Amino acid sequence: MRCQQRGFTLLELLVVLIIASAMAAIAAPSFEQLLSRVRFAQQGSQLVSLLQQQAQHARHSGQPRQLTLEPGQILLDQQPLLHLPEGTTLQWQPDRPGAALTFFRDGSNSGGQIQLSNGQQQQQISLHWLTGEVKLDAHQT
Repeated sequence: MRCQQRGFTLLELLVVLIIASAMAAIAAPSFEQLLSRVRFAQQGSQLVSLLQQQAQHARHSGQPRQLTLEPGQILLDQQPLLHLPEGTTLQWQPDRPGAALTFFRDGSNSGGQIQLSNGQQQQQISLHWLTGEVKLDAHQT
């Protein structure tokens, strides 16, 4: 009686391992770019949520909320409210020295546009001065 061989040979396992390693090496940069885009999209959503919270706080407290927008962070009463990751910049229009983004108790705000950028990626957040709407534009490159 002859014993039947089951399983794989060492050579077959090595070939499969080499092929899997090559595929992982090819896919890794694309996967990293995907993760970078997802993280950046989350930053925009997080910023919109923060701005909406500040608007809601101004309405409920009856007191205006004034935010200072700097290239790498957002300040409330000179205290960091949001710190952006390295390489992500924030630009607010109107681009006046000392200008602050104010949320008023009636639900309106001082208006403008915030541009969030990270290398080639950009997102734009619109703040409507009269309605108080804070909207993340779908434009992302």
